[in-house]
Amino acid sequence: PTLNSQDDLLLLAGKIIEYIKKGQAILFQYQKKGITSFKQVAPLQIRYYDNRYYLLASTIDDKTYKPTNLLQTFTLDMFVEKNVYPALDESDENATEPKHIFFDYEALYKATRLEELLKHCLGIWYDWKVNNIKTYRLKFTDWTMGIVKNKKIHPSQKIIQDTSENLIIEINVWENHEIDYFLGRFGDKCERLN
Repeated sequence: PTLNSQDDLLLLAGKIIEYIKKGQAILFQYQKKGITSFKQVAPLQIRYYDNRYYLLASTIDDKTYKPTNLLQTFTLDMFVEKNVYPALDESDENATEPKHIFFDYEALYKATRLEELLKHCLGIWYDWKVNNIKTYRLKFTDWTMGIVKNKKIHPSQKIIQDTSENLIIEINVWENHEIDYFLGRFGDKCERLN
């Protein structure tokens, strides 16, 4: 899609980035599986993958008003109002002024292991409980060869064989459903060799 057809999402991403720069937590309404709920998170990163914008963030604990250090992913198109607000610490019942929640971005970035978790993703999916890195050997034919050769599908990509009939590569990524989803777009022009 063209960027101007996604004005609301681009503006939302920009607002979230401003909060990220300040190290300030946000509040928003989110819809998942038909259920709408409020989310309070410490935003860490906006990513664009497969025609969708994603927020990577750590949920704010309801009792301590501190980030939980658990990395979570939210799709921006599921934000109900396409807007975010400052998250509030409501622990002091006698407060006369709203107390916004701030966090140490660098410390939280490390604590969530964001870089490590996403390093082995094809996009943004990982399993927060168990992650196993697997080396996939993939064979591409016909029109897919040029795409895969000219645009690496993952930074770990290594060419094993390159002939006029096929291209065989290896990538090291998390073993999860993302690989099947990604390879499905190539149809019968891609074959998993292991």
